Amino acid sequence: MPRGAKATRILLFVIGGLYALVGPVLITVATAVDDLGKADASRAALYATGTFTLAVGIVALVVAALFRKGGNGIRITAVVIGGIMVANAVLALAAGQTGFMAGCVSGIVIVANCLKKDTVAWFKRPRG
Repeated sequence: MPRGAKATRILLFVIGGLYALVGPVLITVATAVDDLGKADASRAALYATGTFTLAVGIVALVVAALFRKGGNGIRITAVVIGGIMVANAVLALAAGQTGFMAGCVSGIVIVANCLKKDTVAWFKRPRG
């Protein structure tokens, strides 16, 4: 496995683990907001964000676990996850939050590593 693919795999494990932890926390906070009788829009937004974060985290963990086998679909899924991370950081930055810049950098690293020639060749290699 090329160095870039190894780095991407580690990043996906770390980010997937963080997302898989943050998602349930957001869902729990949404439940707490529900118990306090606050606005329905913020509760729904927290539920949606928590569910989406949990789903992306689980997919990232599965993709990282399947990296060793290779396959172009795994590489493409990793690129999509990196793109989601970059889009999330850009939207957060547009909302005035600067805390998501590490996610943006991680997403860019994932996409760049997955699009390198040696990584693409490794994922498209014949397996048997």
